[in-house]
Amino acid sequence: MLVATHAVFCGPAIERLNAAPVTKVIVTHLAAIENSSFRDPEGLYFMARCYAYLAETERALRLLDRVIEGGFYCDQTMARDPWLDSIRTQPDFVRLLRRSEALRREAVAAYLEHE
Repeated sequence: MLVATHAVFCGPAIERLNAAPVTKVIVTHLAAIENSSFRDPEGLYFMARCYAYLAETERALRLLDRVIEGGFYCDQTMARDPWLDSIRTQPDFVRLLRRSEALRREAVAAYLEHE
């Protein structure tokens, strides 16, 4: 788990290593967390961005879907996060981004309505 935690915060170190065995270890640890009882959508977002950074497109998109389903609507961050550059042009990413934006707008409108 320590390797996965460092992946979240040490992107430049991963880039310098640029080694397939290290990437495999990180992905293995991320998958273990993903398949555990860990459900915090913001934490899952940081894992999804690690997957994207490591070119694990399907895993990143699947996890971003869980992030949004979990109620973390961070479309403005997703649109600019450089760690998501590898998936930004994927149709599924665009769909997720639009869904996140729509749900965030709904949440803001509900809040303002009951303010």
